[in-house]
Amino acid sequence: MNRWMDECMYVGDYLLTAVAIGKNVGLLPLGSDAGVLARDVGDLKNNHQKYLSKNQIDEMTEATVVWARATPEDKLVIVKSLQRKGHIVAMTGDGGKIDR
Repeated sequence: MNRWMDECMYVGDYLLTAVAIGKNVGLLPLGSDAGVLARDVGDLKNNHQKYLSKNQIDEMTEATVVWARATPEDKLVIVKSLQRKGHIVAMTGDGGKIDR
């Protein structure tokens, strides 16, 4: 994108709710293909619930604007992916606790 700042949203809600919120706040243009711009964070994991490779995750985060059913840990995986790609990232609004 050619803007000086890109936004993405990750929420704990289900995908249909996340898409509706994304459209309501203007992240997903009305009539856009939400199947391309919105994902469930389950896509970041394999059948054994382990995160995919960094390269696979980086490919997903490049194209995804809205993430659904995200835990605080998932959000950090997404943020780290964006940082690996050279993005400056800020995350706000999460009150969840992450054990490290």
